[in-house]
Amino acid sequence: MAISTYSELKAALTNWSKRTDLSTVLGDFIALAEARIQRSLLSRAQEVETELTMTPGSRYVALPADFDSPVALWLKANLPREQLPQLLPEHLCGSNTSGYPEAWGIDGESIAFDKPASSAWAVDFRYCKPLALSDSTPTNYILTNYPDVYLFGSLVELHGYTFNDEKSAMAEARFQSALRDASDAEHASKTGAVLMTDVPGSLRHNTFNIIRGY
Repeated sequence: MAISTYSELKAALTNWSKRTDLSTVLGDFIALAEARIQRSLLSRAQEVETELTMTPGSRYVALPADFDSPVALWLKANLPREQLPQLLPEHLCGSNTSGYPEAWGIDGESIAFDKPASSAWAVDFRYCKPLALSDSTPTNYILTNYPDVYLFGSLVELHGYTFNDEKSAMAEARFQSALRDASDAEHASKTGAVLMTDVPGSLRHNTFNIIRGY
């Protein structure tokens, strides 16, 4: 059967495990698998970019509601936009003098900059969204393109729940294989970008990532 939606994934878990008494916890197994997938596999489809605006006199900008992990941030005060380096929040100087931001970090539920903004600077923030299949969000890029990752990751959790160590180990081996294949495929799709030998001046504060192309 096809495994392309949340309900189809639940049905597949029932079929593969031959257990019809776990319907109320299938969602838990999928959510636990998603947490592992999120840590192991970052796909291009999870990355989104949005424009945020700094508030004059403040160092902080609220993170998007669907934020999971950061990728990059660009200041748009000039063209071309300038990529700013990400630092740990404790390494930001925290100046009280408003000015032109030169670094940023994730601090709790906010993006923190090294100093308060002297103007309503616009920034482009690129980040990864979380994986969160549900009845209202029945599919996503990973499930569509790599259903085996979801299936075997969820079976690991299911067999762990039923204390079947042998089947859990078998599912884990297939899960790791599926993750490797998916990771290789995602890597190949990103390395098609043109390799730049002269890194633009706008990237002078940060490390150029060959895979992402910036």
